[in-house]
Amino acid sequence: MISLNFFSASLSGAALLAPPPWRTREEVVESRRLLEERLGIPVRHFAYPRGEHTPEAVAWVREAGYTSGWATKAGPDGPFTRRRLPVSASLSALGFRFKLFKARFGWYG
Repeated sequence: MISLNFFSASLSGAALLAPPPWRTREEVVESRRLLEERLGIPVRHFAYPRGEHTPEAVAWVREAGYTSGWATKAGPDGPFTRRRLPVSASLSALGFRFKLFKARFGWYG
């Protein structure tokens, strides 16, 4: 049996820093619902757009039934604020290697 872990991000891809609470909930819950509907498999993980989150966004991710939330911003590392490396298409191979080196020692960014 193949096990896949799919990540969801907000519905519109917008950061979850300042929208009203009802909009944050919609962004988190609807993105998961749509992905699961279209893919036909469970979506268990949430990647915060641009790695940014608020305590309210973290609460909605937890309430929506995700098993983890992934961010890039510094802060406590927990199941719903896991740290990931910010990577873009413009990052060189050397730059990527340097990011991995820094992450090995807990230096994120």
